[in-house]
Amino acid sequence: MAKETTTSTTEAAKEAAPTSEKKEETSTPEAKSEEKKETTPEVKKEESPRKEEIKQAILEAEKTPQQELNEAVRYPGLKLVSRFAKVFGIVLLVLFWIIAIVQLFVAEGWDKLVFFLLCIALGIIWGILGFCFGDFMQIFIDIEENTRKKNK
Repeated sequence: MAKETTTSTTEAAKEAAPTSEKKEETSTPEAKSEEKKETTPEVKKEESPRKEEIKQAILEAEKTPQQELNEAVRYPGLKLVSRFAKVFGIVLLVLFWIIAIVQLFVAEGWDKLVFFLLCIALGIIWGILGFCFGDFMQIFIDIEENTRKKNK
């Protein structure tokens, strides 16, 4: 009976040993991934329809040089007027300030102070109005470009 118990315990130990070795082998990340590969069937991954739409949109977004040229020349007169108005506003501001400084040396008495303040005020008003008109035209250009992009 003692021999049977020792043989049964040795047999039990031998049976337990291989299972513990298997557990040790499967505890490594490589072994775990191999087990997952064996248990999960291989499924061919297809690209989602959203990814295909994005790729198509990117391909359509690429413009030819002629299309870029057409967009660059759209409303050139309005762009020219916008730039001219901004420059004109700045020039008016500087011009009125120069006139104001000259009036300090030319005019006599209290008139020179009145002319100086009047020229400074008019310069600021006309300079701001000219610059605002240029920005107003630029807003129209930006609205048109944005509307054209959204419609495409």
